[in-house]
Amino acid sequence: MRNKKLFKIGGFLATGLLASALIFCCSTSLVASDSNATTLKTETTSKKQETINEDILPKSEEVICEEPVTDIVYTTTSLNVRTEPNGSKRVGLLEPNSELIRIEDNDGWDAIEVAGVKYYVCDKYLTDTKPETIKKVTELKPIVETSAPAETQYTSGQGSKYIGKFKLTAYCACSQCCGQWADANATTASGTSAVQGRTVACNSLPFGTRIVINGNVYVVEDRGGMASNVIDVFFNSHQEALNFGVQYADVYYAD
Repeated sequence: MRNKKLFKIGGFLATGLLASALIFCCSTSLVASDSNATTLKTETTSKKQETINEDILPKSEEVICEEPVTDIVYTTTSLNVRTEPNGSKRVGLLEPNSELIRIEDNDGWDAIEVAGVKYYVCDKYLTDTKPETIKKVTELKPIVETSAPAETQYTSGQGSKYIGKFKLTAYCACSQCCGQWADANATTASGTSAVQGRTVACNSLPFGTRIVINGNVYVVEDRGGMASNVIDVFFNSHQEALNFGVQYADVYYAD
């Protein structure tokens, strides 16, 4: 009986020890859980604070301020002013050393502004180098067109001396026709400005010689790389020169 009682007491003792152990483990687990929850809560609060700080503090952004650039150029010679690029109608002249405001670059033809109006000039005759003497441009110099003597009609052989039969070709002031001597002002070898219906190039007749071709009077004002029996007739556009093609005609002195 004593042994059995002791066994029971031992069982109670064992049961009590087991309960104590379980209580201790649960307490430890609860403490660990509380510790983890506290750590998680701290981390969440820290991240939330960082987010709030990012929202409150302004982000630095690089701001680029572009200052307006004034493109000032100067003419290197007398220059024709046109309404459109590529050899359109001339509306005025600019003197050498004229100061201009360039507003656009259009592949060889620069847009300029004069008195609030947009015009075009050939950029070959513009420079960024400031000359010693500058001419301010407030308005365009008007173009005085020279009357073409071709308006005067002649009858071949009447009151004129026969020169000979010539091959007639045609050209304009573009680089295709004139190469390195191409000039926006159509300046001739004699220094004049070429005029359609008046100007011809000939290597065998002196400058200033007035000749009659097909009843029209022309003036020898230019030279070219052609034979002595060829006369090159000037036109305002390359297309007109192409349309003229190659012709043959009797040529007479006008005077």
